[in-house]
Amino acid sequence: MRNNSVAQEAIIKETIDDSFGMLAIKDNKALNSTVSLKTTKRTSELHLMHSTYGHSLNGHSQFFDIVIPKKNDADNKSHKGIRVPIIYPNATFDDVVLAIGEHPSFVKEERQEMIDDIRRWITNRIMTLSTPFKNTQAEDLKLVTKKKIPGNGHDYLPLAGASLFTSHIIKDFEKVLFGFYIGCKVDSHEWRIKTENFINEIYGNYLEGRIGKFNMHKGTCRAIDKYALRREGLKLNALSNSYEYIPILGLENASIEKIIETLERKSLISHHERDKATDSTIPGYVELTRGYGISDDAVFITISLMYGVEAGFGFLLADAIDTLDKYAKWIYRNGQDEIIGDLLKEQYEKKLKKNLPISDEEIMRVIFISAMDKNNRDYFPSCSQRRFWEEDQYGFSTIESHFAFVNHVKDSNARLPHERNIGFKGVNSNKFYYAFLNKFKMAIEMGLVSDEYNLMEKKLETECNNSTPKLKRIV
Repeated sequence: MRNNSVAQEAIIKETIDDSFGMLAIKDNKALNSTVSLKTTKRTSELHLMHSTYGHSLNGHSQFFDIVIPKKNDADNKSHKGIRVPIIYPNATFDDVVLAIGEHPSFVKEERQEMIDDIRRWITNRIMTLSTPFKNTQAEDLKLVTKKKIPGNGHDYLPLAGASLFTSHIIKDFEKVLFGFYIGCKVDSHEWRIKTENFINEIYGNYLEGRIGKFNMHKGTCRAIDKYALRREGLKLNALSNSYEYIPILGLENASIEKIIETLERKSLISHHERDKATDSTIPGYVELTRGYGISDDAVFITISLMYGVEAGFGFLLADAIDTLDKYAKWIYRNGQDEIIGDLLKEQYEKKLKKNLPISDEEIMRVIFISAMDKNNRDYFPSCSQRRFWEEDQYGFSTIESHFAFVNHVKDSNARLPHERNIGFKGVNSNKFYYAFLNKFKMAIEMGLVSDEYNLMEKKLETECNNSTPKLKRIV
């Protein structure tokens, strides 16, 4: 099926055909040959599989065809071939994994094991907070996990496959736990509702002339029955777009609770706390309301500024789980990151016999500072795990750029990172950092955070020109 406009047409393929396998292989090979991630080799392969899956759903990268227009087409007098995206709206992650020659069950187990490694590390770390190591080794001070190597004893591999973690000595493990816990809440639709209510009730008048009413995008991760979707006449990815499924199901003006109740009653999503991923039961994202989203890059910077960069690393572990459980052995209601975050709080308070020192207000201020709005939406990127660890031409990952920016905010003598493009949309890093500082200064004016870095007085960038700071360029 094709749209009428030649210039913007896309080929929509409702079913998986022979071309899908060839396009998936071509796309995945192109990614593996051109994209360099600061991760283990296998982690890179897993992330790039995920990218290929996204490309298949959106007609990006190698998912295209060259169409020769008809000679009488008035819109194309040159009669040159036109690149037309090929979209597979009903493709599954399984389809991609099989196409590139891997086994779905093995890949799901592998990704689940990476999640379980982080969960076990958190549990063990809480134990050592109450009973410190007796014979501390270097690996005990890093974000690594001990793994058996066939025929070669064992080795220590970085959590989430992030190579940076093998070289960084952690000085305060509680900070890692705090950042992880906050990171598990920023995507929660329930926490976003709480944050909306909190901000609008207390600061609504202040925001009215600046960014308007604070309104956030909300969604939830659930197990989806793909055959139930088909019975309702919905595409496999329909639930990720509320504009698509809401009218079909007659849920206009319905509350979030009503939407979820209806989807469960129609067996489109599971009502269980946990489901095993199968051919028919797959993980999916359900968009509940439209609004402004969160910049994961801004979350990392906000947490790192407020609690230290080691807390930022904790957020990265939570974000890794959020990515990995999109295709894992088990599917949990609201995602495994939220489940493990709640487990962390429970175990921390039980073992240490004190409350986890992260208040509701602290979580909500991180969400507010990191949220996009009408002023910053074009400048706030939101990196996936792949984009966080992707290296630029200088071998510098996005996270390392953010790390350098945080250090500069805390110490103006520290150099700023060189200019780069960030995320899928290629947001200019200078514009992002400048937009972030404006949002952080807004939070200072509102009294949400203290101005311990004297941001209101000092100039972090020499001058502002066309809404872009002039940053010192280093390599």
